[in-house]
Amino acid sequence: RLCITAYEFVDNGYARPLSDPNASCATFTVCYKASAPQFVQPVNAINLINGIANVNPAYPLVFSWTSPNTTCGSAIPPITYDLEIHRIFNGQTPTDAINNPPVFIKQGLPSALFLLDTMLFKNVLQPGFQYAIRVHANTGTGAANNAITFDNNGYSSVQAFQYGSVSNIPVTIN
Repeated sequence: RLCITAYEFVDNGYARPLSDPNASCATFTVCYKASAPQFVQPVNAINLINGIANVNPAYPLVFSWTSPNTTCGSAIPPITYDLEIHRIFNGQTPTDAINNPPVFIKQGLPSALFLLDTMLFKNVLQPGFQYAIRVHANTGTGAANNAITFDNNGYSSVQAFQYGSVSNIPVTIN
C-alpha cells in the first residue's frame, strides 16, 4: 500500500496538509515470479509402457509447451526457448539422462512450439529408444528483462518418451 499526501510549507517547522491523507492511497502487488514452461506434446497417441509415453514416429514430430505466466497477470518480457533431447540408457531415470550429452538441441526458439523435421534429422531419434526432454525459458539480457524470475530457473520438468517400438524398424531381406 502506498499513500501520498501533499503538504504546504509556510512557516519553518510547520507543514499544513493540502490533500486528505486517507484519500490518496493505492494498493498494488509487486510481481516478479513466473511459472516454468511445461510440456504439452508429444503426448498424442500415448501408450504407457513402464511409465514412459510411447510416441509413434511422425513427420514432423511436434513438441509444444506452455508459456510461462504470472499469477498476478503482469506482462512478461519476450521469451525464447532452448529445447534439449537426451537419450535414456538402460538403468537411467529421465532426470539422470539429462546429464547425458544431448542428441539434439535447438536454441533461441521464438515460440512454445517446435516441429522436429524427422526427414531432415533422420538419425536423431531411433525407433525403440527412450529419450528425456526439457525446455528452458530465457529472457533478454537487458536490466529491464531481468526483472522477472522463473520457477526452477526457467527449466521445465524433465519428461520422457519412447520413440516408436523396435517392431517399427524397417528390415531388409536379401
